[in-house]
Amino acid sequence: MKKNLLTTILAAVGLSSLASAATTQEGLRVEPPCWWTGMETPLTLMLHAPGLSGAGVSVDSDGITVKAVHYAESPNYLFVDLEIADNLTPGEYTFTINYPDGKTETFAYSIGERREGSRERVGFGPSDVVYLLMPDRFANGDKKNDSSPLTAEKGNRKLPGGRHGGDLQGIMDHLDYLADLGITAIWPTPITLDNEPTYSYHGYACADYYQIDPRYGSNELYRSLVAAAHEKGIKFIQDIVPNHSGTAHWWYNDLPFQDWIHQHPTFTRSNYAMSGHSDPHAAQTDLDACVTGWFDTSMPDMNLSNPYCLQYYIQLAVWWIEYADLDGIRVDTYPYTRKEDISAWTAGILKEFPNFTLVGECWFHNTQQIAYWEGCRTADGGFKTNADGYTSHLPMVMDFALTDALTEAFVQNDNLGYDDGIKRVYNSVSLDFAYYNPYNLLTFITNHDMERPAIRFGTYKDPDETVLARMKNATTLLLTMRGVPQWYYGDEILMHGPEEMVGKGDAWWRTDFPGGWPGDKVNAFTSAGRTALQNEMFDHTRTLMQWRKTSPAVTAGKLKHFMPFGDLVNTYVYFRYTPDFKDLVMVVINNGVEPVSLDWAHYAEIFDAAAAALGTDSFTATDILSGATVSRSTEPLAVPGMTSLVLQF
Repeated sequence: MKKNLLTTILAAVGLSSLASAATTQEGLRVEPPCWWTGMETPLTLMLHAPGLSGAGVSVDSDGITVKAVHYAESPNYLFVDLEIADNLTPGEYTFTINYPDGKTETFAYSIGERREGSRERVGFGPSDVVYLLMPDRFANGDKKNDSSPLTAEKGNRKLPGGRHGGDLQGIMDHLDYLADLGITAIWPTPITLDNEPTYSYHGYACADYYQIDPRYGSNELYRSLVAAAHEKGIKFIQDIVPNHSGTAHWWYNDLPFQDWIHQHPTFTRSNYAMSGHSDPHAAQTDLDACVTGWFDTSMPDMNLSNPYCLQYYIQLAVWWIEYADLDGIRVDTYPYTRKEDISAWTAGILKEFPNFTLVGECWFHNTQQIAYWEGCRTADGGFKTNADGYTSHLPMVMDFALTDALTEAFVQNDNLGYDDGIKRVYNSVSLDFAYYNPYNLLTFITNHDMERPAIRFGTYKDPDETVLARMKNATTLLLTMRGVPQWYYGDEILMHGPEEMVGKGDAWWRTDFPGGWPGDKVNAFTSAGRTALQNEMFDHTRTLMQWRKTSPAVTAGKLKHFMPFGDLVNTYVYFRYTPDFKDLVMVVINNGVEPVSLDWAHYAEIFDAAAAALGTDSFTATDILSGATVSRSTEPLAVPGMTSLVLQF
C-alpha cells in the first residue's frame, strides 16, 4: 500500500482553516478544494496526480455517493461525480483511490454547512455605487508579500508594467475611506494567481482559480476582507474569466483533454469579431475565429463546449461565491466564448444563486449589440430572449455606448454640430428601448481599460479648472442617471498619471494611488494630502454618492429627459421620480461655456403630474450640490456655464 495522502481541505463555513487548492507531498490535487451540504450544483471532483487513469474512487460515508468516475485523455486525471445527501453531517471525509494493480491511497475532503440564507443572497444593483480598483495599484498594506518565492515575477514598483505591491490588506486598511466616499460595492480586478513572468499585475491570465495570488494575500485574508467590507455596508464583486486562463496555469502542460482549450497549428489570435453572435448574415468562419482564437499570447482560450471544462468553471464560480460570501461577479470578455456555452455557464451559477448578480463585459459601441447580451429576469420569472431565440441569462451588461457618448460630449463645450455636445448623451439614452431593463445597466465614465477622464477631458498636462468642471458634470450625470454607477479608483481625486508615461500603454491610467505606499510623499487618502482642485472633486463626488443612498427617485425611480435644443442645445435636463412623485429630482447639466436660463413652463408635464399626485402646485427644491434653495416660479432658472444642479423637491 502506498503511503496515505492526507489532503487537508477544510470547509469554508464553520471551519477556521484555509481552503485552497491543495497538493499533497505525493502531488495529488483535488478541486474544488471543499464543498457544502444543500447545494444545487452537481459536484464533480477533478483529481490530478501521476497515473490516475483506470483507478476507482470510494468513500467511507453513506451520505456521499460516488455516482461515476470518468477518465480523461491524459492518464493523470480523474473526474469523480458525487452525490451529497442534504442531511450529511458536515465534516471531513476519507476518500480512497483504488488503482487497477490493487494499490490504494486516501485523501481527506471536507464538506461544510452552508451559510444561512446563502442561496437567496441578493446581488448588487441600482442602489449601489461600484468602486473598481486594481489591487496592485491601490494600496500596499503588507510589504512582506511584495514578492513571493511561489511566483515568477517579483515586486518592482519602478517598472510601469510590473508588480507594485498593492494587496488585499491595502484594501482592508482603506475601507473607511471608501465608506466615507459613499461606495457601496468593491470590484477588484482578478485576485487569483497570475504567474506569468512579466506583466502579471492585471491578473487576467489565471494560473490557479482556487488560490489568491500570494502577492495579494491568502484565501483566508480575502474572506476576512469581504466580511470586513460587509460590516461597513460595502458589497464585494469578484472578477472571473471563463473565456481564457494563463499559460502559467498548472494544467497547461498536462491538459485533461486536448480540446480543454482551443488549439491551433500556430498561435492564432481572436479576430475580436463579437458581432458574429448576433449578426444574421455573419460567416461562420468569422465567428469561429472570434471564439476559438486566443485573446493574447499568454491567454489560452478555454473550450466550454467540453462538458468537463464547463462544469469546472461553473463549480469554481459557485465555490467562490459560497466560500467568500460574494455579492457579485464581473465576467471578463463575455462574448468571446460560444454564446450557448457562456449562457450555460451563467445559468449554472443562477441555478445555485437565483438572485445573484453577474455583470458581463460586452464591449460594443452601439446599444443594440450590447442589448443582445442582456438576459435578465422578466416579469414572468423567465429570462429575456432575443428574436433569434437566444438568451444569455446575464442579469446585467455594461453600457459602453453611454460611456462613448459622455466621453465625447463633455469635451464639446462650444461650436457644436447638430448632434454634438450633451445631445450625444441624450441620443444614447433615447435608445433604451432596446433593453428589457435599462435601469439595471452598469454605467461608467471610464474603467481600467480606458484613459482616465482627467486625461480625456483635458490634455497630457495636469488637470486644470476646465478638466475639473467637465469631470464634475460627468460625475453628476453618472450618479443621477439610470443604471448602476461604477467608479474607477482615483477619479475622485482627478488621478491623471505622470506626463512621462504618455504613449506607454495602460500603465498610464493604472498608476498607484498616492498615499497607498509607505513612504509616499503625498497621501491623497486625506484631505490634507490633496490639492485644492482634488478636494473640490472629492467633495463633489462624496456629496453625490452619499446623497444618492437616500434618494428612492435615483436608486429605484423612473427617468424623463428633455432634448437639448435651441438656446439649451448643450444643456441636458432630466427628472428622476418615484411613481407617486413623493421623491422628485430635477437634474440640470449645462455643458456649455455660457450661462443659460430655463423656462419652468417647458417642464410642465412633469410638474403637472406631480401636482395631481401630491395635491399641490408649489414646488421648492434644495440644490444638493450648493445647498441653495430653488422655487418653481414664473422667473426662469439661471444656470452658470459648465455647471450642474441636482434639485431635490
